[in-house]
Amino acid sequence: MEARTWKRLRDLLSRARSGPFEICACAGQGYDALLAARDNIKRLWLHHPLFVESLVDPGQQAHHLSVMQSCVDAEGMLATLSHFDLTLSKTNCVAGDVASNVAIAQSCLLQRKWARAAELYFLSFALLVAAPWTDCLDKRFWDVSAEDLVYNIARLVGLSWTDMGDALMQPAEAVRLLAWRSSPHTLLPWNRPQCKGPKMLQAGCLGFGKIHVLPEDSDGASSALCSEFGAFESTKWLTTLGQPDLQKLQTGMTGHLFSAGRLFILPVGTPYPNLWHALHWWIPAIALKQEHGWNTSDTHLGIVFDSKLRNGGHRWDVDRPGSSDTARFAKFHDAILQLLSSNPLRFVAQEGDMSCFREALVGFRSFRYDMAITQVGHQDLRVFRASLRAALDVRQQRVMRVLIIQREAGQPRHIKNLSPLRRVLQRNSRFVTQTQQLEALALLHQFSLVSHAAQCALGEHSRWGSRCWLGVDGSDGTWLLSLIGDKMAAPPFQAHGGFSLHDVLPLSEWRHVEK
Repeated sequence: MEARTWKRLRDLLSRARSGPFEICACAGQGYDALLAARDNIKRLWLHHPLFVESLVDPGQQAHHLSVMQSCVDAEGMLATLSHFDLTLSKTNCVAGDVASNVAIAQSCLLQRKWARAAELYFLSFALLVAAPWTDCLDKRFWDVSAEDLVYNIARLVGLSWTDMGDALMQPAEAVRLLAWRSSPHTLLPWNRPQCKGPKMLQAGCLGFGKIHVLPEDSDGASSALCSEFGAFESTKWLTTLGQPDLQKLQTGMTGHLFSAGRLFILPVGTPYPNLWHALHWWIPAIALKQEHGWNTSDTHLGIVFDSKLRNGGHRWDVDRPGSSDTARFAKFHDAILQLLSSNPLRFVAQEGDMSCFREALVGFRSFRYDMAITQVGHQDLRVFRASLRAALDVRQQRVMRVLIIQREAGQPRHIKNLSPLRRVLQRNSRFVTQTQQLEALALLHQFSLVSHAAQCALGEHSRWGSRCWLGVDGSDGTWLLSLIGDKMAAPPFQAHGGFSLHDVLPLSEWRHVEK
């Protein structure tokens, strides 16, 4: 009964969703603000056993940060709770909202706004019910877990049955009673990640614009349909095989039903030619192919696109054979597609007659936005680099080569202070610098240029660090430099291990880079 009740509630909350991204994606508008909020939340050290004492101690950072934070006003809280379906429909980052609410609640406690703090706890609990997956609210990233939230709600409910009159007259004691605590118990004995790829199927078919799987494979295949944005709305693309086809598969009938080779279903977040997004699929896909030892001649690729509404409510143009989006996708990504399969590319939305494979796999290890802990590791990056170097016949280089990635004037992430930046680099003899507008080049040309010409990619935004995944440095570390606004970030951060650039060029050198 309880399980059915929770499922019904989750279904109701799911139907209220109308956002352009999956509820745990933490993507789109507000992304940078969420990153900043996450940093502030981590500074509170909510997980620490002594957090409660730190919160009431004016000499501690947790107290100072909470005092600086404003508590939500009563009218704003009432509007949020009264129109929860609207609140839910707008969020693309349940984890960020939950963690932010918890942090604000501590501020409310210090301001003696007990009701506001309790309401924020319960609002967070409602959001958790809407997204009850362990990889959505990851404690390693947000410092708050689903178990912590359930534990604190249970404490709050328990306290509501006691007489707290005297405690509320002593603010420090009231804060101690109501402040956040990490759960000391395993209250939720399950591990329920939303994205659980890859999933090996007992058999799989493509046809009539859908992926057809056996009933016992349905849940696994659905949870494997994830991209860098999170889980897909799998009902659009996934269906279970009907009884006639089931009988044929279960009795081992062959003939026209089975195609030779294996089917590899690749979930893709966007068909647009964006290299940074693409590497979230291609790195784990290439690593998986190498891990299984698949031959390109035996592998058939099926591309399935996220069906969430984008660009002001419009879906991608991927359903029609020869559509502009799919044609552009196939052309732009041809270099990587050839590393995976030498067979014609298949778009799930455009498949007509049924074709089935005895061996089928859906998805890959998740490689998400920064708001979730990724399953892809250094080994996957090394495999991807090795495959690309082999395809391009890249030889190792020992010279520190820096590639400055420029964009057209007037576009986002255009480097306005390029000339003084180049002068700073040229003053140091350890750098050989080249500037390119990569977006004007074909994908294979971009890969070749970066692999041959650069060990460090420098751009106005960290997403240009995607080129660092292609570098030729023999170690795990390929250096990345990021610009924030019109100035150099200090200190520069590292991409995937290795050295930081300030180990090569003193930070004092970057002070010369002015607007």
